Amino acid sequence: MLDTPDERGLSFVEDFPADGLGGFLHRLDAQERETLFRLVETEVRGEVSRQLRLENEQWRRGIDGTIQELAAAVRTQVADELHDVARNAVELSIAMAEQILRRAVELDRDVLLKAVETIIFRAERGTSFSLIANPADVAALQDHAEALRELNIISVNPDRRIERGGCVINAGGREWDYTLGGRFERLAEVVRESMLEPPEDRPGGES
Repeated sequence: MLDTPDERGLSFVEDFPADGLGGFLHRLDAQERETLFRLVETEVRGEVSRQLRLENEQWRRGIDGTIQELAAAVRTQVADELHDVARNAVELSIAMAEQILRRAVELDRDVLLKAVETIIFRAERGTSFSLIANPADVAALQDHAEALRELNIISVNPDRRIERGGCVINAGGREWDYTLGGRFERLAEVVRESMLEPPEDRPGGES
């Protein structure tokens, strides 16, 4: 490998040759021309190396930006797909829960009374209640007259529009929809809001 020429020894180099580059080279001897060519080669190699490094850095930055964009796109797509999966799972869970409750109503004809007890025990003591239920449930409740008196249920009225296992409760001008459809509508709303809201909107989520 040739040594790098010492620029301090190039006293023969003219800044502005009067007869041009051709005349200047013609005046140089073989050693001076070799020294000059080495210098030029070194400068050219250095400039090419600097240019390549610059282009490589620009290319790397471009690749990094592209990778970041792709990663963001992938994260968004995965989040959307997971949200779709979660939504489908929630809907399936709600549908299964509804089927389970309907089956429980079919197997246990006292399920309505048990549900009514839970609701009424939360009410203010001394409150009087009236129920509207399916005629079949009204007939079943008549077998529990003592329990109805203890719960302060003063009337039970039939309505064929209400599905078995559900009822409408009235007390002091207020009404509670405890029909199966109403109960599942509220349940579905709560579940969807709690399970399907974006992570950043949940307590403790990212801001």
